[in-house]
Amino acid sequence: MSEDKALITRKGTFKCISKAADLFSALLVVGLFFIAAIFLLSLINFGEDINMMLRRAAAICIIMEGTFAAIRVMLSLGREYTYESGESDFVITDPNGDKEYFYYTDVSAVEYAPIYSRKTIVGYTVKIASGIRMVNYRFVFGANADNKSTAATPFYCLEVNSGLREPEEFGVDKEQIMAQFERMQKSQKAEKKKSTRAQREKELLESIQQENAQSESPKDEE
Repeated sequence: MSEDKALITRKGTFKCISKAADLFSALLVVGLFFIAAIFLLSLINFGEDINMMLRRAAAICIIMEGTFAAIRVMLSLGREYTYESGESDFVITDPNGDKEYFYYTDVSAVEYAPIYSRKTIVGYTVKIASGIRMVNYRFVFGANADNKSTAATPFYCLEVNSGLREPEEFGVDKEQIMAQFERMQKSQKAEKKKSTRAQREKELLESIQQENAQSESPKDEE
């Protein structure tokens, strides 16, 4: 890493989802298949005993499907991590308080693999090679994230500070900030223009009184 390069010092939080979320997604699909199969079989009369077994199997599948769905939703919310990009290292703290230290001089590679949901990127599986170890994080963006490039992840700071990536200009983000600022100004102006009926009548009365006073002043001088 070049010594004359300015380091990015920053701290914040990000979320990671467990790989088990993919497992429960698969279980949900399998469960739907079994429910559909049981429904088709229930259309055939196999006798009272078998029909009763099919109904019980359907009830069990529905309960398991609901359980899998609840677990999948909880896993999709992710766990919150904190990070701090310092002068010499990049520190990640997991929800349990355990820390991972990545020294810029030791990091040799940062790789990204997109995580998709309905053909849309929702995050990245990030692999960090540091020394003789490889650490993985399943990073996910927030629901309102507009920029979903790798530069919008906290690991961008680690890449730049380790000399693995050149800093990027975020002109688009600046334009979005300015547009949001203009919208806020317009909203504030609109709020100021709003007045009650009584206030408008008062202003109208004051303007009429001022006009009368101005029209009477020449006569007083004569």
